[in-house]
Amino acid sequence: PGYTVNAVMENRNRFLLGIGVEIFRGPGSETDGCLKLLDRMKKKVGWKLKTLGADKGYFSKSFIDSVFRRRLKPHIAAKDCGKARSHRRVRRMARSSGYYWSQRCRKKIEELFGEAKDRHGLRRFKRRRLEKVREETWLIGWVLNIKRLAKLIELQNAFC
Repeated sequence: PGYTVNAVMENRNRFLLGIGVEIFRGPGSETDGCLKLLDRMKKKVGWKLKTLGADKGYFSKSFIDSVFRRRLKPHIAAKDCGKARSHRRVRRMARSSGYYWSQRCRKKIEELFGEAKDRHGLRRFKRRRLEKVREETWLIGWVLNIKRLAKLIELQNAFC
């Protein structure tokens, strides 16, 4: 089977705070996986997330409504299609500066996924079965975080 990976990222230093892996079963697997990851982050970490940046693949009425119910602002790349109230709310939100900066930060997580695919094997998993693929994905996430942490420590030592 194929797998889909969702991640929650801290925007300032690009640390991955959570990674979720689901078996791919269509477009719904990405949105369902994202909602599960958000719920897990709220329960385990306890941080209050404010916004959710996502690409056009997440611009569905049911997903947007679920994000609003979680009291998050969905900064989702807006499409011209969709006439539901939630679609109109997201398109109105797209005019704000917060939306603009959220979409800029969304590009940063795409860069992380690109790095993970090019340099760390996220493009093709070496292991099989969902639990083993999750372990492999977490290892790749830890490597990415350690690289960011090393860069921060290097910068901190340069200024001391």
